[in-house]
Amino acid sequence: MPYRLIKADETHTSHWAGGSTTELLISPTSAKVADRDFHWRISSARVERDGPFSDFSGYRRLLLVLEGKGMSLDWQHGEDSGQLLLTPDSPAWQFEGEAKVNARLLEGPISDFNLICNAGMGGELLLHAERHSLESGTSARHGETTVPGQYGIYLHSGALTIEGMTPRLSPGDLLLAQQPLEVRALSPSLCVLFFLGL
Repeated sequence: MPYRLIKADETHTSHWAGGSTTELLISPTSAKVADRDFHWRISSARVERDGPFSDFSGYRRLLLVLEGKGMSLDWQHGEDSGQLLLTPDSPAWQFEGEAKVNARLLEGPISDFNLICNAGMGGELLLHAERHSLESGTSARHGETTVPGQYGIYLHSGALTIEGMTPRLSPGDLLLAQQPLEVRALSPSLCVLFFLGL
């Protein structure tokens, strides 16, 4: 099965006022987040301070808390507004990039996983991500969809093998394929199984 593997030492981490973001992969690879000329981006972040989210008007976003107590989010999008509590037990939250969001950490820093996609690319846009905390010897698998796209695995901690593939994933690694994947933990592991459909 064809796949693309991005090792942790191939990624780039940038620092900002509230923490740091590791860009795992961006498409096209020549794009820059600051220029808002990318189709999609996969990243992880460490959030250390309360503060507002960046404006990504024209994009759709997905956020999944991986570690830490979590955060309380006050959001507003047009005439709609609300408050949301995100913890490692919460499902991924999807929201429009132009929404005004202010985050308040519940108790100390958190780590999270992020997908962001250009909402104007046309066709059906589907983002999905699930956090899996696996004991050694246990496994997890993607659900299947009829929408074409990329199935991905991000390993936050631990060690994973992938059914039918040679690579062994280490912390910070990202793997993409065109078909659903099954992972098995070689040690206690925290990973994200996600789908980016366009």
